[in-house]
Amino acid sequence: MSDINRRSEDRKGVGISARVQSVEGVSITSCIIRDVSKNGCQIVTSQVNDLPDTICIKIPGQKSPMKGKIIWRTINRAGVKFTR
Repeated sequence: MSDINRRSEDRKGVGISARVQSVEGVSITSCIIRDVSKNGCQIVTSQVNDLPDTICIKIPGQKSPMKGKIIWRTINRAGVKFTR
């Protein structure tokens, strides 16, 4: 079964520029959010291996960053499950 079939909800394809931050608010790198759902997203960045397991994603214009945990990584992509 593919990952897509195991998802409990649909993801919407997007191309949103954002910043990855530490949970303390320190900027780590830029990223592109490729798809998003209520509970998670996929990000693309050249710095995947440098990211801590728990991150915040800051989208310009949004008041608060979204906190999440990286649940998978490839060469330049990561799956993030949002934590509340």
